[in-house]
Amino acid sequence: MAACGGPGPVAIGPGGNSAHSAGAGQSPAPSGIHAATSPSAAPSASPAVQQSVKIFFTAGAKLAPEEDQVSGANPPRDALQLLLRGPKESNLYSDIPQSVQLQSVAVKDGTAFVSFDSSFFSSGGATGTQLRLAQVVYTLTQFSGLTRVQFLQDGKPATVAGGEGFPLNRPLTRQSFPSLQPRQLG
Repeated sequence: MAACGGPGPVAIGPGGNSAHSAGAGQSPAPSGIHAATSPSAAPSASPAVQQSVKIFFTAGAKLAPEEDQVSGANPPRDALQLLLRGPKESNLYSDIPQSVQLQSVAVKDGTAFVSFDSSFFSSGGATGTQLRLAQVVYTLTQFSGLTRVQFLQDGKPATVAGGEGFPLNRPLTRQSFPSLQPRQLG
């Protein structure tokens, strides 16, 4: 991964730009993660290659994938943007509130560090909260080398999700959600 000024993770924000330091008005990122701010620090552009992805929505209290395409320089971030837009198919749903804002995505050592605003962490019932988290984990861990997701709230480590107190003190994997396995993969 290209980095500005040296090795290490680079956070990619909603605009696709990367940098090593937080800009004015932004919270500092946790240690080892860098906030996205500077367009001049973006990795050199290469031709966008279209890639098929599965965006994980819900159906009948289980995960259900919907096929889509991403073509940007950061497929994990682009896949999360598709997830936040909601499903195209009328029989699929999302347990992620429509007001949620994706703030950044950074990858380091097989872990995606994903920062959402506080509305992502609002109460959604026990099953809804787990489905919300699982939608993000399954959507991101389909990418080569990504096996875990660490959730951040406004750039800082999140501790719990929802009023139900689902613990977020460690990165989550697909195995964190044994009862929510997708209805169909293929």
